Amino acid sequence: MPRLSRRSASPRLLLVVATLATGPATVALARGAVEIGTQQVELQLLVPWEADHPLTAPLTTLVEQFNADNDGRATVTVEAIGDADRYERRLAALGPESEPTVVLLDPRSPMVRRADRLMDLKAELEGSWASSFVPGALAAVRGGQAPEVQLTVPFEYRMAPIWYHNGIFNAAGLDEFPGTATELATAVARLRAASATPAEVGDDADAAAYWFSYLAVSAGGPEVWDRPFTDAALLTAAEALQLLYWQPPAEERPYASGRVATTVADDRAIPALRGDSASVHAASRAARAPAVGEHAGFLLGSPVSALAATRSNDQRRNDAMLNLIRWLTLPANAVLLTEESGRMFAIRYSVVRNIDAMLAELMRATRAATSVALPFAAAHPDAPFAEALADLASGRATPDVFLTLLQSTGS
Repeated sequence: MPRLSRRSASPRLLLVVATLATGPATVALARGAVEIGTQQVELQLLVPWEADHPLTAPLTTLVEQFNADNDGRATVTVEAIGDADRYERRLAALGPESEPTVVLLDPRSPMVRRADRLMDLKAELEGSWASSFVPGALAAVRGGQAPEVQLTVPFEYRMAPIWYHNGIFNAAGLDEFPGTATELATAVARLRAASATPAEVGDDADAAAYWFSYLAVSAGGPEVWDRPFTDAALLTAAEALQLLYWQPPAEERPYASGRVATTVADDRAIPALRGDSASVHAASRAARAPAVGEHAGFLLGSPVSALAATRSNDQRRNDAMLNLIRWLTLPANAVLLTEESGRMFAIRYSVVRNIDAMLAELMRATRAATSVALPFAAAHPDAPFAEALADLASGRATPDVFLTLLQSTGS
């Protein structure tokens, strides 16, 4: 059994039930893992949450299995620290001379760049391990690291597909989600004719910003956010966005109302929608974005956490920490983590079982994604998107003026 720090009380009974009911993958040393040796290594797994966090039970279940499979060679203690300041102080104490520690990091933390304190994983990722991650996710958690190193690998990820209401589409004479710009225009016209709102705006226009992101990345690729706001790909996206949101109804309808055809939202929206409208939840399908440019098949997503390991001059310690990170990122184990917690990971899921229908849709979409791309809000968090969208939708701003409005305070 993993030992948990006094900072985090372990829900023992719950963990035993989870182990018996689902069981993690039984391949602890199968994916390129290395032999640790005969002398046991004591490891810490440091996580930034309290014991009642949704990931605590399934993550501890995986650690229990890792300890059992490595009995006599490695033992992992889970240390949970929910206070952000205390967590940062704990991170500051880590380094080559500290106890070997695998740690969950915020990808925006300065710690992700500390090559003097963290193990370089780049050589290991040159093999088959890298194929476990959705393309683009490894780059997204680099956080300004030097190009010659890879100190982090992605863990929890906010995946945000386009969701569409299958019943509304069928009532409008649409058998499938549009795949091209022309098909999108046709679908919008048919939805409006059927008195359906084509797309949800969302709180603070977050759903519309995701829609803009899908259109822009399709037109210009994942590096589109590095270009000026006058770029042709962004203008193409703004024109398609105006088509979706032109002259919205006086009332801002939520997707859960059953009168809105599409939204874009990450995994956090699924439980709320299931509670607010079971019928909309049952009718929701995940779709790929219409290809308004050359890029297609991608998903939008933002990293929540990344896994890293402290540097050590002891090869046994390095091998043990590396094996633990590999174990936690096995596709089969990502399935268990998602099924038990409802959280998503930028890992190609090995199977999708009969769980929540929307969550299963999202897992399939993640497995099939050609890549994961950052949304507009991640690149330009201060841009006045809601205000600019209101002007675009009402006709007060043309698509090029809309882009100028985004640039005014968001560059």
